[in-house]
Amino acid sequence: MKQTTFNADELNAQFNAVKNEQTFSATVRGIEQMKAGDVFGEDCENPERDVIVVSVDVESGESFTETYSLPKSAGSWQRENFKLGAYAKKYGSVPVVGQKIDVMVNKEGYYRVAV
Repeated sequence: MKQTTFNADELNAQFNAVKNEQTFSATVRGIEQMKAGDVFGEDCENPERDVIVVSVDVESGESFTETYSLPKSAGSWQRENFKLGAYAKKYGSVPVVGQKIDVMVNKEGYYRVAV
């Protein structure tokens, strides 16, 4: 059996980063436009709504996707609950492949884009 070195300092640093809601560096790796029903299933609130699915690579080697509804009108950008608007305000643009972003771990233990 191959033995590896247990690194308590590294694990404690990771634990404290999550506990203190610190962010981790990540990069946008792909963006695909789809219908909400293709992502969430036909039982979602608006299956014909256009969304983008953003693929994100965390520096630690993990990956995840984040889904954003596309705006219905110019007024969407001013709504506080419009996720894509919050993203654009924080990062200065909508998602772009190669863009450096911050991510954090949510209460359920999953990475999410920090906005």
